[in-house]
Amino acid sequence: MEIFRSVGLQQAVEAAASGSSCRTVHHFVDALSGKELACFYRTFNDGVEGLSPTSRLFITQIGLEPLLRERARELGADLTYATEIVSFEQDDAGVVAVLRPRDGGQERRVRARYLIGADGATACAQQLGISMAAAAALPTARPSTSRRPARADRRP
Repeated sequence: MEIFRSVGLQQAVEAAASGSSCRTVHHFVDALSGKELACFYRTFNDGVEGLSPTSRLFITQIGLEPLLRERARELGADLTYATEIVSFEQDDAGVVAVLRPRDGGQERRVRARYLIGADGATACAQQLGISMAAAAALPTARPSTSRRPARADRRP
């Protein structure tokens, strides 16, 4: 919400989310239809009210995406759909990416200040040498021995 607030979207997101509700986060019961043993965070904001000037809320992707698209266009973004990144190169001024329409159209070069590689296991991760097999290493991970100091103002 703080990010949405910083780009002028807080009120629009709050309005779009007003029809949604997600009040209880964790229920512990002795059986599916049994007695409730414990409940944590009766609302998303229990215990965190003083940590931010905004409140957490629940909004669906379908409710949020149109707001993000509209605001991005207002800020000058050129949104392109059904397009894949073929390659990219970074220089001192930013990034040059080669894009290709998924229907097989003409490739084009685009210059940007930065690139966000949110394309899963495709071109960005491959070109950067990021392996998507990292999940296979999880069984060999060791638990951390460091502990964060407890804070009196933080609830579980």
